Amino acid sequence: MEILDINKVEEIVMKLFRRIPNHKQVSFLISFKENKYDCMPFISIDTKGYHLKCYERGKLIQDDIMQDLDELLYRIFRDITFEEACKFELKNRLRYQDNRRLIFSKQLELLQCISDDFARRRKLELDKILQSSPFDDNYSSIFDLIDDFEHIAAHLNEIYQKQNISKRYCEKEVKNIIGEISRLHREGTSDISKFCKDIIEKIKLVYLELKNNPSLHIEIKLQLDKIEDTLKIAENVFNISFLENRYKLYKK
Repeated sequence: MEILDINKVEEIVMKLFRRIPNHKQVSFLISFKENKYDCMPFISIDTKGYHLKCYERGKLIQDDIMQDLDELLYRIFRDITFEEACKFELKNRLRYQDNRRLIFSKQLELLQCISDDFARRRKLELDKILQSSPFDDNYSSIFDLIDDFEHIAAHLNEIYQKQNISKRYCEKEVKNIIGEISRLHREGTSDISKFCKDIIEKIKLVYLELKNNPSLHIEIKLQLDKIEDTLKIAENVFNISFLENRYKLYKK
């Protein structure tokens, strides 16, 4: 099998790369002939074939050798499109969803622009990955929930400061919520699902008490509406229905 020279390989890669919509300079993603940046893949060629190499802190951590040009091109664009798909997901993140959903679909979309065969091959690889590690929206949602809980706790604390509400048990709950989230960051938990469910119910207790206060300012009502939206998402994630009777019992 004929081994092309490095200039010809670079020409082919550049031609394919330009098929990617809104493509940037390929020089930031892969280099030819020499290692330009740490951890950036680069291509070299010798009598053994095409080398796909990568160095980290001056140490060679990857040197895959292949004689098939199509295999080299697939490996190059599989890695490039995955990196671009990750950047896309970060900018367009969908909360309460396994981030791999958007990454995988975007990568296949980009590969489709380059080669139908590349897209089909990657689809088979991704299907195999998902067989052993299926999408898990609940797991991803936990981190979004904790982030939202922190914002909710801060809002509730701010509302109490502005309204000067004297309901002692609600004031205590706000402090407990803030304390438990801080403790989670410091110590972790053996049951993150139970932690989130408990926090949801505690937040709802405070939320309902505040929502029924007739003297709330418009600004605070808007804040509470945002909290309500988050709680609805949280309940949907964990399939929790709030027990009104428990709330009434708690108030007594």
